Amino acid sequence: MATKPKTHIVPVQTGKLKITATITGIDVDLATAGDAVTLTVEIDGQKLTAPISPKSFRKCQAAIKAGEPGTVMAMLTGELDLNKKIINSAGIVTMVKAPKPPKADAEVPGDAAPTAAPEDAPPVAPAAAPPPVPTVTIKKQRIPVPSQAVG
Repeated sequence: MATKPKTHIVPVQTGKLKITATITGIDVDLATAGDAVTLTVEIDGQKLTAPISPKSFRKCQAAIKAGEPGTVMAMLTGELDLNKKIINSAGIVTMVKAPKPPKADAEVPGDAAPTAAPEDAPPVAPAAAPPPVPTVTIKKQRIPVPSQAVG
C-alpha cells in the first residue's frame, strides 16, 4: 500500500502581502468629481477598505460603460494589512476581454461542392508573409558558487 507523502510546513516571513483581485459590482453612475473614493471589499463575510484615486476610479467607470456587458474586467491591487483590514496603496485597473471569434460550422469532407471564383473576378494575390519577429538570444553563463562545508 502506498504511503501518503508528508506535508512540510515551512514558516516564512514577509514585510508586505500584495494582492490582486478581480472585483465586480462597480457603480458606473456614481459621480465622484474629484472626491476621495474608498472601496469596501467584501470577502468571506469580512469587509476590507481600499482607498483609491478618484481619477483611476473614473477611468474604470468609463471603461466599463464603453465596453459591452461581460467584456470588461476590473482588478484591484494593493498591499493587504490584515490588522487594520485595509488595502494600502490600492489601485484599480480594467482589462477588456477580446471577443471570441465566431465558430465556423464544421464541414464534412465531400459534403459541400467546391466554389470557384467568377471568371471576371481579378486574380487574388497570395498573402504576404508576416515580417520576421525579432528574437533575443541570451548566452548561458556558469557562475561558480563557493562550496559549503556541511558538518
